[in-house]
Amino acid sequence: MTVALLRLDTISQLSVPRGSTYVKSGLRRSQDIKTETIQAHLGINANQALKVIARAEPVRRNGPVSDGSRFKRVGIVNSTASPYKLERNVHSPIIMLSLQGKVVLITGLGQTSDEGWGIGAAIATLFSRQGASIFGGNRTLASAERTKERIEKEGGICDVVQTDVTDSDSVKALVDQCVAKHGRIDILVNNVGRSEPGCPATMSKEVWDGQIDINLNSLYLTCHYVLPIMEKQGSGAVVNVASIAGLRYIGKPQVAYSATKAAIMQFTKATAVIYADKGVRLNTVVPGLIYTPYTKTLAQRYDPGGDEAVYMEKRDAQVPMGRMGDAWDVANAALFLASDEAAYITGQKIVVDGGITSSTGRV
Repeated sequence: MTVALLRLDTISQLSVPRGSTYVKSGLRRSQDIKTETIQAHLGINANQALKVIARAEPVRRNGPVSDGSRFKRVGIVNSTASPYKLERNVHSPIIMLSLQGKVVLITGLGQTSDEGWGIGAAIATLFSRQGASIFGGNRTLASAERTKERIEKEGGICDVVQTDVTDSDSVKALVDQCVAKHGRIDILVNNVGRSEPGCPATMSKEVWDGQIDINLNSLYLTCHYVLPIMEKQGSGAVVNVASIAGLRYIGKPQVAYSATKAAIMQFTKATAVIYADKGVRLNTVVPGLIYTPYTKTLAQRYDPGGDEAVYMEKRDAQVPMGRMGDAWDVANAALFLASDEAAYITGQKIVVDGGITSSTGRV
């Protein structure tokens, strides 16, 4: 979205009451330009055009706007276009949380059925709705195709390839294909994960190693290949999906899963510091108990032969808010961290858990 540079004396059709935000912002009436022209420049409707708040100030006319600045991000590429610029703290008609024109590489976006929403599928779909082009890697191509079809039915752009995120060559091929298609990667979302029951005494080494591979090594591999691309671009955002199991015990023995999810948070924090001056941000979304199609699999794995409804009721009861969250709760947090509205946030985590980690425990 391109934001026009408007001089104060060229904004018209504005009725500015004394003491209003418009007056405080320095707006005044003018008959030099019609509302329709403002609409055309900003790509907004008439009501929005009448509410434009655009305090301007003189700027030098001798060079482009610096990379990474607020003005660059909203599409103002050269200050020579006008002797005025929008102030950094000025409200303008920019759609919040827009990912228009961004390229998103996401792992684990598959959907096993048309019923409900998995976290990866919800993230991919939401990001697409916000204007991003989606490129996804998934272990099973059929489930990834289901998400692709959902996105394309809404008019979005989505490509998917079969990917083994524990294999270096497979991950490199995923990244290479994304760059070949789009020429860049603006956002990386690491969403794969699997929980297996067991404590150190009962869990086999094969299961332990498998948990490390799928939950942690996969994240290392995607970052290994994507971070150099983002560094070269001078910009990028990485969102890693962890779990509150990495913060506390949540009622079932899953020591490998807990260890790897805790590691993801520290991996993200340390890497964020290393890349902070390179224009690349890394943050973590930490879901609590979330109801997805995968939750039914967990019921069978952790309570074999038990009553599924009872298992779900127990999970609901663990949450101070009285219910599990859903995939969209996680997707909304991921969207914020990936967006330009989070441009000054890196190395942090957003916990989406209905209050569990703030509670004394209801296991």
